[in-house]
Amino acid sequence: MPAAIGEASAPAPLPRSERFPIRTAIHYRKLGNSHWYEGRTLNISASGVLFRADQTPSPRTAIEMTFTLSLEGRQHLGGQVICQGEIVRNAPAPQSSGSSQVAATIVRYRIARNRDSQ
Repeated sequence: MPAAIGEASAPAPLPRSERFPIRTAIHYRKLGNSHWYEGRTLNISASGVLFRADQTPSPRTAIEMTFTLSLEGRQHLGGQVICQGEIVRNAPAPQSSGSSQVAATIVRYRIARNRDSQ
């Protein structure tokens, strides 16, 4: 049933970015800090990253992240992704490994391309 005149209807939900199950090392730090921590990505989308980490910044913390993306068998076509974002949530990892799953947005990024060594 359509909303009556003068009633506000809820906005349609935005479609989620497609997530890709990419497993690679990720380095992250609180924006402005000098010490980097290491984690492992679980999935990556155009708008964010889900990764496993031992050190978990609080939600709404601004962070810097860096990870490498490459085409399988063609590392020279990939690049280092350097991005900034914000922690959205963190929760204990499903298996009790002592690590957490951390979800972070990507708000800006750049790609440092690998040079073709051939």
